[in-house]
Amino acid sequence: MYSKLKFVSSGVSYNIVLPAIMRHFTTIIFFSFFLTPCLGQTKKELKIISEFKKTFLKRKQEKFNDTLTIGNLRITGEIFYEYRVIKTFDKSKDFIVGEQFYDDIKQIKEIGKYDTVGRPIGIAKHYTNKGELQYIQNYDKGEWIVYNKESHPYYDLQNKIKVKADSLISTMYGHSFLHNHLVWSVGGSYISNDKVRRKRWTETLKEEPTKFSFCYKVRLDSQKDYESYIYFDLDKNGMFLPNLEGGGMFFSGSGFE
Repeated sequence: MYSKLKFVSSGVSYNIVLPAIMRHFTTIIFFSFFLTPCLGQTKKELKIISEFKKTFLKRKQEKFNDTLTIGNLRITGEIFYEYRVIKTFDKSKDFIVGEQFYDDIKQIKEIGKYDTVGRPIGIAKHYTNKGELQYIQNYDKGEWIVYNKESHPYYDLQNKIKVKADSLISTMYGHSFLHNHLVWSVGGSYISNDKVRRKRWTETLKEEPTKFSFCYKVRLDSQKDYESYIYFDLDKNGMFLPNLEGGGMFFSGSGFE
C-alpha cells in the first residue's frame, strides 16, 4: 500500500508517494527539514537550512530565539511553553511561512502564512500529535474544514449553525452583501455551553455546545481591507440571541441594531 503526501510551501506544491507504513514517521521529517523550497538556494545552502532547523528542534525546552540569514532568506526559531515556531522570511515575497511544532515530540502542529505585519493569511494546515491532518483553516475565504472528526465531534453541528448564521445575514443584508463584502472570521468566532463560557471555534468542548458566537469581517467598496465587523450569538437551534438573553459571547452583538 502506498500513500501520497502533498504539501505547499511558499506557493510551491509538492507531491511525494511513500509506503503507507511510513506516512506518520516521515511527516515530521519532511515538514521539519524540507519545507524551504529551492528558490535559488544551492545544495550547500539547503543543507545549512536543514541543519539549522534540526539543531533548533533538538534544543531543550526553554525560552530561546535563534536566527539564520542566508541569501534572500531569514529564518527564525522561537521556543514557547508548549510549542516552538520556525518562521521563514523571504525578501522577494510579501508573506512569511510559519511552522509550529508540538514541543514535547517536535511534531509539526501547524503550517501557514502571515503577512508582513504578522496577520494570518491564506491556508493554514493543522495536524494532530500523530502527524495526521486535523483541519484546514482558510483565512482569505473564511473556511474551516475538519478531516479528523474524532477530534471535533460537534463539527457537523457547528456547520449546521454556521449555515443558519449565513442565512440570517443574507436575510438582513442580502445575498450579494454576504458573498461580496463579508468574510467569516473563524478565529474570532466561539462556541460555549452552560459549563464552558468561551472556546474558540476550532477548539473542542467535552459536552455539546449550546451557544454559537459569530464574527464576520466587513469590507465596503471604498475599503482596501476588512475594517468593520458584524458579530452576534445564536442558540443551539440557530435562533438569534438578542440583548443579554442566553449568556452568549457577544450578547446584543453588532450589525443588527
